[in-house]
Amino acid sequence: MVTEGDATIALAARLMDLLHGASTTTTYKYALLLALIDLCQENVGRRDGPTGSVTTRQVAERVVELYWPQTKQHVRTGKVLRQLSGPKRSIPDLVAEHRGRAPRQATTPHRARLADAAAFEDLIDEVEWVLIRYPIPLLQRLGGEDLAVLYSIRWREDPARGPVRRYQAALRERGTAAGGFDNRLCFLPDVEVRLAALSGLLRPLIRREWTRFVAQCNGDKIEDLEVFLFEPQREDLSACRAPLIELQQGRCFYCDERLNTAVDVDHFLPWSRCGDDGLHNLVAAHARCNNQKSDHLAASAHLSAWRERATKRSGDLVEIARQTATPFHADRSVRLARSMYGGIPAGAPLWKLRDEFEHADRARLVEALGEDAA
Repeated sequence: MVTEGDATIALAARLMDLLHGASTTTTYKYALLLALIDLCQENVGRRDGPTGSVTTRQVAERVVELYWPQTKQHVRTGKVLRQLSGPKRSIPDLVAEHRGRAPRQATTPHRARLADAAAFEDLIDEVEWVLIRYPIPLLQRLGGEDLAVLYSIRWREDPARGPVRRYQAALRERGTAAGGFDNRLCFLPDVEVRLAALSGLLRPLIRREWTRFVAQCNGDKIEDLEVFLFEPQREDLSACRAPLIELQQGRCFYCDERLNTAVDVDHFLPWSRCGDDGLHNLVAAHARCNNQKSDHLAASAHLSAWRERATKRSGDLVEIARQTATPFHADRSVRLARSMYGGIPAGAPLWKLRDEFEHADRARLVEALGEDAA
């Protein structure tokens, strides 16, 4: 009898084959896998359960989010790092060209969309088309064989551009997918749940392989390359610091002591586990508390305080997001919280303060999530 654990391990093994065995000339497969993991985590956290699919539009938006910070000029090399082994233009080139035309303050995808929504949607159109043509059909191929371990699609490998253009035009004009193109990636049974469960294992592996490939493409040893590619940009979060401190009445979100000059903007749901940069997921904290929490999930009392803040101070958070041009997607953050806390085993360590941890207790976590609990 094959258990759920066995099936999850088997999926992880097949994904390792794809990561290490499938040939690649770009970083597309890494970006696509991380985008799918992000979306699966959110789907699993929906109140009504996983949807069974994601769209090429959703994937394209996540891929742009992943590549955006990587396409700024690298300080030491003085250039935008290449992510393609050949001379052709790549998705990072498309993103870098858009950044070059955008206003200087458009340092994030959200700010770029606010600055020129039509031009940003043009970028998403182009990235989506590249994904439809290449990485989505090819991701599951190994040694000429289609493994089909994650999803199925309804278009042939080399699709015509016309139906895709018509679908994109309908989506932008009427907000509905039309035009004769089925833009869904339909997950195989239980894949969403298993990918969400494997997130903590797969993310660091994918990022490491991605970093290794970028280093090879640029022919040079670049110090702290993984940090450059994947760590959140501190300057993009700094505008939120003062408003969050005021919202929290000058107290650290975690220890509740008066904040001093060493204040960090921390991702409540750890950045390394989900990549959620929305204001709903940001808190002001002592640098020491942020460092002690590190990549751990926070204890049930912190989770309860986070939910309570979101409920009682929603209007204030929306206003801070508007003033600082920070994305505010409360539903996304809540879904991620449900997925991440719902998927941890009983007894897993949750960070409280300093070097103190509590053991995860399902009943306490459900209570902490309140009306957002599954």
